[in-house]
Amino acid sequence: MSKNKTILAVILLLTLIPLTANATITRVTGLGGEGANYIVKDAFNPSIWPQLLREWPNLAGAEFYTPPPAIGGGWDFYKAYINYDFGVDKCVMQIALDKEPGRKYEMAPADLDAVAGTYNRLSVALGRPMGDLLVGVAINYTGKSYKADSISAMVPALDISYATYGIRLGATALEKKLDLALGIEIASFSEDVGGTTTIDNDGSMSLGFAGRYWYKLNDRYSLIPNLKFSTVKDARKEGQDLKDTDGLTTTTFGLGIGNNWTPVENMLAIFELGVMSTSEKYESKSGGTSLDNTDSEMDIYWRLGFESKVFGWLDGRFGAERSWRSLTVESFGGKPEIGTTNTATYLGATAHWNRLNLDLLVAPAFMQFGPYFLSGVPCETFSRVSLKYDFNE
Repeated sequence: MSKNKTILAVILLLTLIPLTANATITRVTGLGGEGANYIVKDAFNPSIWPQLLREWPNLAGAEFYTPPPAIGGGWDFYKAYINYDFGVDKCVMQIALDKEPGRKYEMAPADLDAVAGTYNRLSVALGRPMGDLLVGVAINYTGKSYKADSISAMVPALDISYATYGIRLGATALEKKLDLALGIEIASFSEDVGGTTTIDNDGSMSLGFAGRYWYKLNDRYSLIPNLKFSTVKDARKEGQDLKDTDGLTTTTFGLGIGNNWTPVENMLAIFELGVMSTSEKYESKSGGTSLDNTDSEMDIYWRLGFESKVFGWLDGRFGAERSWRSLTVESFGGKPEIGTTNTATYLGATAHWNRLNLDLLVAPAFMQFGPYFLSGVPCETFSRVSLKYDFNE
């Protein structure tokens, strides 16, 4: 083997090998997409079920990534969190600070995107035992605003604000086999130009529910039926006297059944098969003219993932997800009906030294072209990096 090939083989070995179990969003994604969070046990689970913080005390972490192109923004340090443990049979509290790259509610004033800075988010969550149950609550706030005095008749005063307020409640029962969560979020936004309100919120909000059940068949195999439901209303009033309206309501329902299989120690294989239904209803009224159409989508999906220890300080992981998709698009001329498939694959890398864990998700282009000094093609090595410091040990 040539020297260059030897170097490439070493680099690939270090890039393909992710972290221990119970890590971060990066581990979950590497096992077959972010939806794998519903069928694995991981420190990322409290992002859905806050009560499960009780299972993950004494952690500190950080997230680095590049947002999707539709949102925009470059590689950055987007999140930091700490899980505080107040003692056995007491609560675990997580405090998290996020920099959201973009607005969740697109009907909010787009002018705010041009203002320096991100949409800062603060989250506080608690999980604790209560008899035979685990109960939890999480609250979050996201905000960004801009205010400027008038410069001239051509440049009037401007006052723009955006905020979201959310709460999630969760409970785990039946010997920690059943996980349930319910959440609601309310948005508030407006834009005033020269003292006149030109954009105002029109009831934008989100409601969601998630549940899963761990059915343990034996010491090495479990089935995990799960369901999720969410509805998001994103709407605003605008125009003269705010008589015009514009809004999109997105409703999603998913049902899946997954499995966890541990054929030997320090090895995990997962699989999930499910269906996902999404409906997007767009409504607008402008100048006495109304528009109403609904786009619908039905997905049959599956995902799989595998991880195994390679060395004492390295584990390996890969995953894939595919969906068979049927769409009816009323918002396009001719109302086309489309059938298609989508596939995504994932590889990762993680190193862990004592209490420090560094979990990496390999960028697809890197697997195609390799490092720049060999291929001459510039590309990111990793699409996401999660750092976790475990001070339980």
